[in-house]
Amino acid sequence: MTTEDIYMKRQFYIILALFFVVWSSARSAGAQSLPADGRLRLSDLRTLDTAQIAKIDVTSSQPRNILMFAFQGDWALAKEVLVSGHWPIYSRQVPLADPESGKQLMRKLVEFRKRNYLAVLETVRRDMGLTEKDLWWNAAGSTTLTSDIDVSLEGHNTEEFVERFNRYFSADAAYRLESGTVYDVNVYAEDFLFATVGHTLPGGQRILIARDEYPIGGHDVEQDAANQNDWSRVHMRLYMTGEEWQNYVAAVSRNSSEDEERRLNTADRQFRSFMQDMEQQMYRQAEIQFQNSSLASPGAFSRSPSSLLQQTANELTGHELWAENLLIAASNRVYERKLKPVAEIRDKLHRMSTNVGAETTSAAVSAMTVELRDRLSEATLFSNEAYVTDGAVNHAVMGLQMGKAIHQTRSESIHAFNENVGDVLKEIGRHRNYGEAVLKASKYIWRAGDAAMNTNVKTIQGIRELRLMQRMGNRIANGIRKDNNLSQHEKQTAALQEFSRNFPDISHPAALRKLILRVATDVAIAWSRVPASTRAEYGEVVSAQLSF
Repeated sequence: MTTEDIYMKRQFYIILALFFVVWSSARSAGAQSLPADGRLRLSDLRTLDTAQIAKIDVTSSQPRNILMFAFQGDWALAKEVLVSGHWPIYSRQVPLADPESGKQLMRKLVEFRKRNYLAVLETVRRDMGLTEKDLWWNAAGSTTLTSDIDVSLEGHNTEEFVERFNRYFSADAAYRLESGTVYDVNVYAEDFLFATVGHTLPGGQRILIARDEYPIGGHDVEQDAANQNDWSRVHMRLYMTGEEWQNYVAAVSRNSSEDEERRLNTADRQFRSFMQDMEQQMYRQAEIQFQNSSLASPGAFSRSPSSLLQQTANELTGHELWAENLLIAASNRVYERKLKPVAEIRDKLHRMSTNVGAETTSAAVSAMTVELRDRLSEATLFSNEAYVTDGAVNHAVMGLQMGKAIHQTRSESIHAFNENVGDVLKEIGRHRNYGEAVLKASKYIWRAGDAAMNTNVKTIQGIRELRLMQRMGNRIANGIRKDNNLSQHEKQTAALQEFSRNFPDISHPAALRKLILRVATDVAIAWSRVPASTRAEYGEVVSAQLSF
């Protein structure tokens, strides 16, 4: 080939490339109308305006196709693009022509989501031959555009319903993904949240103090509290590195009794069982023979288990969306499996409770209730980010989120504290931006501080630090974060300013992480010295503290 031939060939490719750029630009610029079926590429969304979005019919297939085609069925991606303005790298991150159109479209998707998942719930209930008197639900979640939906079931056969719902949704040809991936919707069997009984204080305040499924008698109550504490620590362990957990165990063991050390070992065994169940299920879902546990991989000691599971999912799928769906699918399958013994025990309890006559029968019911609650916490650990203990569920949902006055034992409060510590660590690990990490973790810092105050423990630092966490977290979570007059950047800046006023020596995520771990260790040591006879005592009445 001569020099002239090479020159002509190069010119040809240059002209061809220029033609492709002009053609692509014209195509993008011309994509002004919304197709009737909603089948758009992600790049097409940049040209949509508020008038076009207003015409989207949430009763049609338009919103579903926008979600499935533009966002690949990934609700998390839709939130990032439409609400936060964070575009994936492959999209070249060109902003929307009209910034308000993103939130407007997200509102349409949220409205469609509500109609769709409620319709699936109704269909599954009808297919099971049940009515709203047999089984019903409460869909917890805030009204913000970024909120997830936790559907808590109550009534008969809630355990079977979970499996049927998950299978029905993922088998739908329009999705072929888990509801947690497509809609950020998760369905839970009846847990610790319902069947509350009331009590009126002398001043007339109505409080909630117990659940129907609750043990009777000193030994059973103490055993139940120990079991719940184990599971709360497993939740915490999931977001701690191996090194952090080792340091936590060593510090608590040095300053506690042998029994406390045994309980820590129990929590560690339960954690390892969780990891094995999750990893084996992921390999099974991917139809690949199980290899070695990620806990034995190089570098595992310096990483959190949640990040190790994410890495395994990435390696098995090679795609971010499929990896996330694999994680959710594996959790759902193990959760469904763990719910089967829960259903069996509940059935036995129901039959026994209807025939209670002798004192020995009442004792048997109490002992079986302890087993039920232990199995329920284990199952709930696989239910995609839900709290796993009675204390944490009722403290956060009934007390702080719904604003109902509740009365919890000191034991229940320590369980809530542990779980919220885990969630603070989770948020710090998720967000590299310090301002965003503080903003997202503030809700759990507030809850952790509030729960710790209710235990009435005296740490090395005294209660001042816990009270600071409670009040500061409250101001950020319920004031700054919910201020619609602030942009996301302004919220992050305000959150950091508030945090710095209370903890001036903390200026980056690693330092925040060390602070939370140190407080968790101090509280654990102080709690280990609380006499067992006083752990079942009730603390202060817990209710939403929304004054700033």
